[in-house]
Amino acid sequence: MSTTQPHASSPSPLTSRLLLASEKDGAQHTAKHREPRTLTPYFCACQVCADVSVAHSKYVSTRLLAKTRSDSASEALVDTLGFCRDHTATLSAQLAGNSIFRTRAKTAVDWFEEIFSAMPQTTDKVRAMVFGARHRCPACSYRNQRDGHALARFFRALPKCRKESDQVMSTQLCLQHLRDSLASPTVESVAQALRIARSRIRSLDERYGGWSLSGQQLAPIPDLFYLERPTLFEALFRFDVRERSISDQVRLDYQCSVLSMANTGCVICDAVVSARTSWRERFARAVAQQQPLWLVSPTCEIHVAEALMSPSEACQYAAWSSYKTFLTKNLKQRLRKSPLAARHLRRSASWNIPPINEDITDDRTPASIEVEDIEFDVPPALNAGCPACDAEAIAQMKALLKASHRLHQKISPGTVCLKHFAEIFILEPDHVSRNALLMSQVSRLRRLADSDPVGAFGTFS
Repeated sequence: MSTTQPHASSPSPLTSRLLLASEKDGAQHTAKHREPRTLTPYFCACQVCADVSVAHSKYVSTRLLAKTRSDSASEALVDTLGFCRDHTATLSAQLAGNSIFRTRAKTAVDWFEEIFSAMPQTTDKVRAMVFGARHRCPACSYRNQRDGHALARFFRALPKCRKESDQVMSTQLCLQHLRDSLASPTVESVAQALRIARSRIRSLDERYGGWSLSGQQLAPIPDLFYLERPTLFEALFRFDVRERSISDQVRLDYQCSVLSMANTGCVICDAVVSARTSWRERFARAVAQQQPLWLVSPTCEIHVAEALMSPSEACQYAAWSSYKTFLTKNLKQRLRKSPLAARHLRRSASWNIPPINEDITDDRTPASIEVEDIEFDVPPALNAGCPACDAEAIAQMKALLKASHRLHQKISPGTVCLKHFAEIFILEPDHVSRNALLMSQVSRLRRLADSDPVGAFGTFS
């Protein structure tokens, strides 16, 4: 990993494109304290992001508010037990005061009460709902579906010529969609996407450098990093992550202007938000004191985006170094053993440091190695081993266990959102306590369905 300021006298092709775009805007790269420019995509014009960018508005018009899909919208709310945090914040602003969605939310509340009250006849249905609630969101499902379709169309339209297709993939896909393309069924496209992604990261490393995560003496931050941070943001993240961060949807807390804390507060969400704030403080303190960063630096896209949008330039650069290191370690290829041996990988502890893969020796010459002999490491989930995600998960589980204990002692655990209701419902074995929790949640849903239907079916952490 490079730990020094990149040399600006020999620009790479990527550098030339960035500098050319900056000159068109009249950017002065020598200005040390220049204000960051607007987030205009100069690094790449990702075609998949361009298609997915309209998915959210289409979801609202064709799924939530369509006249011919009244029952499907209510059914989706019940099956998934509501929206994720980001879509709760976004849709609350868009659907505030909408009478059509309010009616469908009230219908969903009726169905929710009917399904849970009909147990044990509906046990299978309830089991699928509560165990799938944590990772399901109807808006996210629609966006991911559009994302996959757009990526498939992009690969079908690639030129047959390798040189031309390389040029298209290099300039019309963001880094995260290049990673997504590694799941392509054809070995040729996987190898091509892997090579371009590694070249993209290498170019970024040459231009912006990086810090060591071991907490040693840190090199000065390159001036270009702060001046071109918006362009770097375009290079790393998909449209939906960029849009949430730019519009301040990734907030320090979950309070939205259209949500009333008195009505939609959740004791579990409060604990998660507190853990998120504590992680930010630990991260900033570790960067300031040059402590080892691998224990606190984020690796998931959401928390890295938060750090890159923070006012501290040192925290921005530390998050970039951690994210680049994580991507570089997990975008590699190696020769496949013959016959293919079972891989025995030990699960690491809470912080989940990625295991180091041993190099596989092979006596064959490179010319005699077939494409089928190359085994590609599928990149892990971007939130694997993220200290911020782990801290939030630990805080959430502690709060859930505390709420379940209070409920078992016939004490009200406090108001909880629909997603965390499902978690407590799973943890509570007593039938009477579960019924009390259900009645409390139905009362909350009926109260909010009229005033804030999105807040009723949303979570805030």
